Amino acid sequence: MPTWQHALDEWFRTHHGIATNGELLDLGLSQRTIGRMVADGRLITMQPGVFRSAQWPASTLATMRAACARNLQALVGITSACAEWGLRRVPDLGVHL
Repeated sequence: MPTWQHALDEWFRTHHGIATNGELLDLGLSQRTIGRMVADGRLITMQPGVFRSAQWPASTLATMRAACARNLQALVGITSACAEWGLRRVPDLGVHL
């Protein structure tokens, strides 16, 4: 098992299965390994430079995390934030940033 595997599993567990290219590099993966994991289907590209582990299901939280990871100035807002915090019942209208 690669030396970074445990750290990667822990990262995905605590970040809704989402990691940026930079975060993966910081965890010890090489750019080549990241590319191979995308090609093998172990990582799914959510946005340029943002990946979801294929072991984690697609979810609203993963989509929000991916959007905010791609743009550090983005915030989850409007009905998405209200629904996430349980402030009121709102229909699922997608993610609002």
